[in-house]
Amino acid sequence: MKTVKPPKVIITDFDGTLTLVKSEAEKFTSAYLAHLATNSTIARKTIDAAWLEAKKKVENSPNKYGWKDGDRIVAPARADHRIMARVLAGLALDSLGAITDKTTRAQLLEATYHASSGMINPTFRRGALKFLNLVNSSSGCVVTNSATGEVSDKVNYHGLKPVASLATQKKSEI
Repeated sequence: MKTVKPPKVIITDFDGTLTLVKSEAEKFTSAYLAHLATNSTIARKTIDAAWLEAKKKVENSPNKYGWKDGDRIVAPARADHRIMARVLAGLALDSLGAITDKTTRAQLLEATYHASSGMINPTFRRGALKFLNLVNSSSGCVVTNSATGEVSDKVNYHGLKPVASLATQKKSEI
């Protein structure tokens, strides 16, 4: 029987590749809206109504909206619930004429994203935990657009030792 050597390097994305982001979507979106309303001092009903209008806008012109790096869309809004939430929040705030200062808005949306992410438990794809153990036993790393602490928390949630190396890198630069 031939012995298979573990690979020398493993590089993988995390959210959506190793996790089932659709199973996290409802809880994340609910937490996101609650945090946004609380921290923007805009009534939840007002945020919800603007959010639904923004969602219709994105559904009618899906290629027009997404996660931007400068002026370029690097991931469509419909790629996952996290990108969609960020896009919808921006459109909702625009329609309400709220939080127009770019720095203040960016800080609010970043804080909302991280607070919401921390409120949900990850759901890993079948075989992902076994794969992460393999990564830990080799010189592999996980490349993520997320904060490395959030990814480590997801791995630790399932009792795995932390992934030895997490690299934060924009996918558009790889």
